[in-house]
Amino acid sequence: MTITTKELGYSMNDTLEILEKVNAFYSTSFDQLLIIVFGAIGLVGILIPLLITYYQSRQFNIEKKSLENYIDSMKADLISSAKEEITFELEKEKELLNKALKDNKEELNKSLESNKAELYKQIKIIEGAAFLIQANNLKDKNDIDSAIESTIHAIDNFIAGSDEGNLQRVLNTLTEILLPMANKNILRGFPDADKRIEHICKKLSKLNDNGRYGDTIKKIKLELKNTMERDST
Repeated sequence: MTITTKELGYSMNDTLEILEKVNAFYSTSFDQLLIIVFGAIGLVGILIPLLITYYQSRQFNIEKKSLENYIDSMKADLISSAKEEITFELEKEKELLNKALKDNKEELNKSLESNKAELYKQIKIIEGAAFLIQANNLKDKNDIDSAIESTIHAIDNFIAGSDEGNLQRVLNTLTEILLPMANKNILRGFPDADKRIEHICKKLSKLNDNGRYGDTIKKIKLELKNTMERDST
């Protein structure tokens, strides 16, 4: 048995109308879907560059901060290293300067001491010469005890001044001229004359390292002994 559209309660026009509505619905939905899809694609096309830009900007800021920290750290290390190097060099220069000053001071002190010692000797030589002149004048006046006293002072000064040339001459004056001209009474005018002359012999003994004063010392002691035993000349 054949069932007609009329029997189903639908006419051909109704069917066509339904098909048209369905077609229109799907066409409209497809268009909307395309709009949504293209809109989404466009939105994604806008968002992705923005997200990439944001990510790149954020990475740049992170790397920039890291680089700034690295530069600050390197700068601090360089400053610290430079400071240590400068401090080391300054301390080294300070030590060298102090050493140079110390060496110069020691050298200056040595020079001053040497000059002082030399000046002391020169003064003693001058004083010895003055006493020798005085001794000769006193001898000429026959003031033998005072002449002997001045001669002993001259000997002391020439020994202190390391002037062995004048020392030998004044020793000869004492042993060959003055002591032979004196006696025990004359020496009483010169208190402790014998002790002073013995002291002279001790000083000469210290200079007698090569025996150059051995005979002179013996002669002084002999002449002193003869003088102390002599009542008159």
